[in-house]
Amino acid sequence: MIAMMLEKGEVLEGEREVYPALTAEMIRLAPIYANAYPLQARPRAQPWHDRPPVYPAPRRLDPIEIS
Repeated sequence: MIAMMLEKGEVLEGEREVYPALTAEMIRLAPIYANAYPLQARPRAQPWHDRPPVYPAPRRLDPIEIS
C-alpha cells in the first residue's frame, strides 16, 4: 500500500503518525520490497491445506446428559 501511494506521487509525511512502527527507511524501501515480492507471487492458499494433520485431532468426549 505504501509503495502504491509513493508511486502515485503522494507525500507520506503523516504515515509515520498513522503507522508508528514504520521508519523512514522502511517507507523509502517499500517500492523495492513491492517489486521483489509482487502480490501475484504470494501463495493464496496455505501450502499444507491438502495434507493430513501431523498430530491426530483429539478425540471428542461424549456429551454429559444433565437430568
